[in-house]
Amino acid sequence: MLQPIITFLMIIATGTLQLGSQTVLDRVVDSMHMSHEHADLRCKWAYSTIAILVLMVGHVLQVTIWGLWYYAWGDLGSLRNCLSPWRVSSRWVPTTSS
Repeated sequence: MLQPIITFLMIIATGTLQLGSQTVLDRVVDSMHMSHEHADLRCKWAYSTIAILVLMVGHVLQVTIWGLWYYAWGDLGSLRNCLSPWRVSSRWVPTTSS
């Protein structure tokens, strides 16, 4: 009974983190004050780089909170397994149909 409630709260936390990272991105871009008439390649590159970095940090935080939750559940064994997409827990065994 508790797991669906916590999962719902995790979805809300994920949305909140995404909204927060987009808000940070909006404020950073607004603080850069680039005139559209004088937009050279370096300014466009800076905007793109900052956008990628801010949104990437938001996604890393989302993956971290979900990984910590899976770790708390004990589903994947170690925290490293919970945070790494390339590691598979020793408890997980793929099934083959014969």
